Amino acid sequence: MLRFFLSLLIFASGLINVISVLGPVPLEQVSVLQQFFPIQFLDFSKFATLFIGFALIISSINIFKYKKRAFDICFFLCAASLLLQMLEGFNLINIATYVFVMSILFYARDRFKVKSQDLKLKSYLPKFLLFVFLSLAYGTSGFWLLKKTDMGFDFNVQESIYYTVLQFFFIEQEKLIPQNHYAEWFLNSISLLSLAFVVYVLWASFKPAKFDQEHSLKAKLIAKKIIFSHGTDSLDFFKIWDDKQFYFSKSKESFIAYRTSESSIITLSDPVGPKEEIAELIKNFDNFCSEHDWNLVFFQTKPSYLDLYKAFGFNKLKIGDEAIVDLENFDLKGPKKKDFRNRIRKIEKLGFKFKLYEEELSEELLNKLEQVSNEWLEEPGRVERGFSLGYYDKEYIKKTLVCTVEKDHEIVAFLNIIPSFEESMVCVDMMRKSKNAPSGIMDYIFVKAILTMKDLMLKKFSLGLAPMSGFEKHENAGIDEVTIHSVFKRLNFIFNYSGLKTFKEKFADTWEPRYLIYKSLNQLPRLALSINDILKVK
Repeated sequence: MLRFFLSLLIFASGLINVISVLGPVPLEQVSVLQQFFPIQFLDFSKFATLFIGFALIISSINIFKYKKRAFDICFFLCAASLLLQMLEGFNLINIATYVFVMSILFYARDRFKVKSQDLKLKSYLPKFLLFVFLSLAYGTSGFWLLKKTDMGFDFNVQESIYYTVLQFFFIEQEKLIPQNHYAEWFLNSISLLSLAFVVYVLWASFKPAKFDQEHSLKAKLIAKKIIFSHGTDSLDFFKIWDDKQFYFSKSKESFIAYRTSESSIITLSDPVGPKEEIAELIKNFDNFCSEHDWNLVFFQTKPSYLDLYKAFGFNKLKIGDEAIVDLENFDLKGPKKKDFRNRIRKIEKLGFKFKLYEEELSEELLNKLEQVSNEWLEEPGRVERGFSLGYYDKEYIKKTLVCTVEKDHEIVAFLNIIPSFEESMVCVDMMRKSKNAPSGIMDYIFVKAILTMKDLMLKKFSLGLAPMSGFEKHENAGIDEVTIHSVFKRLNFIFNYSGLKTFKEKFADTWEPRYLIYKSLNQLPRLALSINDILKVK
């Protein structure tokens, strides 16, 4: 309530300044408003008044976010207003209002902890100078090209530069009287450039702090050790890839793996570590992100910690199900598996054979796999995905099991299998086929791979995520979750899921829900863009 009141008060003060420069409200009406809102610089130049007005408006938004820089700016402007008021005349009402606002800000000062990006001159100065140069070039050429009928007289180059600067800084000149709509539009366009410059400068000053977290080899080794001790997720394999950063608990016994995109932090699934540390780790990481104005989202979490996320103010959105095959119960017996038996006979009758490569892969084999991968990627809608998936890279492929379908040493399909840190479980990652692969080849390679993993005495085989796959009756999804799910499904959120669940249903008998854990509804559009951004392989 307090920050809402402060934000509203400061917003209104800034709005008065902006209206005094741009708006149609008569000055006598603005004077009445000044009796109720404290920070006034209407006697300054129009540009300064406009700049300060927007500073207050943008600061009011960031006051609501508890930004430290917004507190500093507002407190300074209040103090400056108070000093000017005392110099101009001892108005008790205005002075009391200034003191009141400053007192509230001072009282709440410890709450303003959210950081903003460091304002480094070398980073922003070239952009500012370029903007000013382009604005000056635009205005100068525009004045010089004006006809005498547009403004009443002609402009030489020196006059063009002079009047561009005056118009940019909202300094009125009696000589500049537009004679037609074009001249009036031109003058307004320079003022709009000035406004754009003001808004950009102020917006840049409140950008979220830059990310600076552990990404060293030492951090990666610590994370790897924790995964081997406490990992239980099929996605843990990807948490120690080079594209991840790590946030550790104080004990260094648990961690969160994540990536960044703009002002968003996207974690890969749940935290890893001893269960007794997870609650504190989530809380500390949430506070850490909030203090830096970063939007935090947990991507593809399991149901295990839903209650914890809810306790810390997060919402859930089901984004799909992980398809899992129970290897102990999978076989090709019975009428339901007749299609599989027929498919196997048909493919093998054509001369194709299934092969598992467990030893080091030769360069010749890797080149053949790459050719199949490239052909698969040439199909419409196919792109490499990362973050929670592997992508074709020879060094990565070498570290995994590879299953192929071959004929006369030509590979027409392959998939690779990676370890899961869930007990007795492996996962399929990439699954690709060539252009000349026969119909049904993917059914064939999956059945053969599943049976092979069963022969190796494993218990579960994960087929990966089936995105936006709907809800089961027992999942108790709220209306808001169902609605958002429906919208995201129409937009092909995450990736094109069409037909993916239907394919995986042929094999899977267990479906484990996966969730997107987020803070507020208004974050979702930006988070959706950020997630799609990090999934792309660049």
